[in-house]
Amino acid sequence: MVESLKLWLATYLDVPINRIDEIGKPDVAGFLIIWSIFEKQTFKIFFRKNNIIPFSEKHKSILAPLVYEYSNYFHLRFQNKKKFKNLIHDDSFLPFDIILKKSFIELTDEEHITLVLYVLYRYRNNIFHGNKSVLSWLKYKEQINKCVEVMILILDNQLTL
Repeated sequence: MVESLKLWLATYLDVPINRIDEIGKPDVAGFLIIWSIFEKQTFKIFFRKNNIIPFSEKHKSILAPLVYEYSNYFHLRFQNKKKFKNLIHDDSFLPFDIILKKSFIELTDEEHITLVLYVLYRYRNNIFHGNKSVLSWLKYKEQINKCVEVMILILDNQLTL
């Protein structure tokens, strides 16, 4: 990151400059870059919530085994009501609500994919539009990295809507 930008951000956010270095690491910046590629390559123009189910149905045989561990991680994570609320904010997506009410072993292949894609969508929205501070992104490093891994899996398998 350009030093003058780092200094400006540190001053603006009233934090030590090393905190700005943490923000500039590949986690969030990598997410933003890969999201742009993922959205264009996979969904041709824009990733929309209403594309999740058709995409999940189309690619269930290939993608479900690849996202199973991510689905398990996010399913467990969002059983926590506070973490769920932080992810969702004022958004709603009935299939996601239904998935979270089921036990993990009850989920279908499509539901595993749907869960993961909706989480990607929400992290994207929270980063671009969320009311969180820039520094709050740092506490979601693990989840953001998992989202990046899923997008790479989908891109590497050349899966499109």
